[in-house]
Amino acid sequence: MSIMVFDLGGTSVKFGKYQDNNFLDKGVFKTPDSLEEMLEKMANIIDQQNKIEGIAISSPGSVNQQKKVIEGISAIPYIHFIPIYDLLEEKFSVPVAIENDANCAGLCEVELGSAKEGTNIISVVLGTGMGGSVFINRELYVGSYLLGGEFGMSLNTNGKTGSENGTLVAACKKYFAKSGKHVDGIKLLELYDTGEKLAVKIINDMFDYIAEVLYNIQVIIDPDYIVLGGGISNRKSLSKEISERLNKKIESIGITSAKPKIVNAKYKNDANLIGAVINYKKMIG
Repeated sequence: MSIMVFDLGGTSVKFGKYQDNNFLDKGVFKTPDSLEEMLEKMANIIDQQNKIEGIAISSPGSVNQQKKVIEGISAIPYIHFIPIYDLLEEKFSVPVAIENDANCAGLCEVELGSAKEGTNIISVVLGTGMGGSVFINRELYVGSYLLGGEFGMSLNTNGKTGSENGTLVAACKKYFAKSGKHVDGIKLLELYDTGEKLAVKIINDMFDYIAEVLYNIQVIIDPDYIVLGGGISNRKSLSKEISERLNKKIESIGITSAKPKIVNAKYKNDANLIGAVINYKKMIG
């Protein structure tokens, strides 16, 4: 099998040729400003290959497989609500498979990564916002309205969403508002680890809000595995820090058995590309 794989992001597009269970000729380009430019970029890359059998894409937005349309909104507005499957298949004369980027990351972890031993799995991506995916009996569940896994829309007890409370991006903004100092997520975690008072307060609040979202997911879906992905998953202690908080919430209502295994994602930068390939194999064969 030889397929071209693209991971569409708001600022950049990653790509690679998947052949013989490996990625070849991997690269990245700046996300174009229009659909025409995007198709031209993809064509230039594909033209450099000898032959491809198909195209696999990881994309933002809600991918409606029945209508073959990407619904919702994202940082790439021109890919939404157009016959994108038909456009790509007509232009490149090969089968095309598209799936949401968070779903691709989840597929990667379920099939090959940290949750390959799980049955009912939640994959949470903590990046600029909070996203994720749901797997019931190891099958991707997207929901009736394609909102399965949109954990960032969940509400915390402070009335704000998971995305507003549970990401390093949000935490850095709160730190600036209180201190007047600009720091990135890595620096803020360093300050937390050294015991800097404001950083400790903000990061502890962030961890608590993430655990609160996961508590609600746990008592509704009851997964046996929760995978934590996104940039913050590079922090080895993350799964332990979240697990301790979630277990306390579960124990507070008298439940001692429903404690999922919380793990950091195994695959980092390539998770979406790998997941797009897995989705292609499921959809096309």
